[in-house]
Amino acid sequence: MKRNGCAYLIVLLIAVGVISGIVNAVNSNKPAQPTTTPKPAVLTEKLSPYLQKAEALAKDLGTEKLSSTRFNTLSETYGQADYEGVYDYYRKYKSDMLKSCWAMNNVGLAMMQLGQYEEALTLYFAINLKTKGNQAESLINLLVAGHALSLSPGELMDAAGMDAQIFESILKEKKYTTEQIDSMIETLCYNILYMRMEESAVGMAPDTANAGLDLDALLSEPDPSERLMAQLRTLSDDDRDVRELLAYFEALLAQRKESSAA
Repeated sequence: MKRNGCAYLIVLLIAVGVISGIVNAVNSNKPAQPTTTPKPAVLTEKLSPYLQKAEALAKDLGTEKLSSTRFNTLSETYGQADYEGVYDYYRKYKSDMLKSCWAMNNVGLAMMQLGQYEEALTLYFAINLKTKGNQAESLINLLVAGHALSLSPGELMDAAGMDAQIFESILKEKKYTTEQIDSMIETLCYNILYMRMEESAVGMAPDTANAGLDLDALLSEPDPSERLMAQLRTLSDDDRDVRELLAYFEALLAQRKESSAA
């Protein structure tokens, strides 16, 4: 059964500015220099169809910059929350858009806004293959798309050939800013709240304050690591999906501390 809460998750992320932060991070429009190699993917029956399609799509993806015209139009259209427009623009200039994994990451966000989670998941797997796991934003978005399809973080990261140690290496190599890391932290926090909401069959948008997560206050601290991780461990209880995400939070918080000190 699909987890319908993810549709509300995407809307909520827009409301708090999380996705816009991710878009800014991705839309640097600068090619990455992948040096971290993922582990061999662990294929499962559920994920094999996505990975097979992703392998074919990855062959068409590029790591080039978009032209300034394409880049500006895509950014403006997404910034106006015109997700149909983003998708139409992608279809109209598909050959150009496929040349840039960073543009396609934003196209994937629009796909999720339109409820096209299977297409988005395939795309994020393809980006992961093309960039050799070197685009942390796409890995976070992979988790969000997979959550909508009732796929656990552990099996998604296994299929991507990823673990927390490799993820931490990617963060160090790309030197993400504190703002970019905070966007990823917030996305994962809201994903956890939706996991808990769905387990308890509560049909409403999650409230971080009611769950004991005052993200704005925590992320305004010089080093929120200890308090945030303590609260996240409390939220995890016996939830395997949440526990599987904790190592990625630790990697993000470790890099956040390093970024803040730089």
